[in-house]
Amino acid sequence: MSTPLLALAGVTNSPLGTALLALGAMAALVFIGRLLLSIAWKLVAAATVVVAGLWVVSVLL
Repeated sequence: MSTPLLALAGVTNSPLGTALLALGAMAALVFIGRLLLSIAWKLVAAATVVVAGLWVVSVLL
């Protein structure tokens, strides 16, 4: 095993170390999810504007 993995194995020997590792993983997932949702909201807003514009054009023409 490499040195970082050996250090990580020491953390997971105790229940608190395991909980700390789990909370760190959850925090990373939440952070990544927030970034992805930020991008998704921008895409949804842009798509709404485009579809509304196409709808207005189709109604008027």
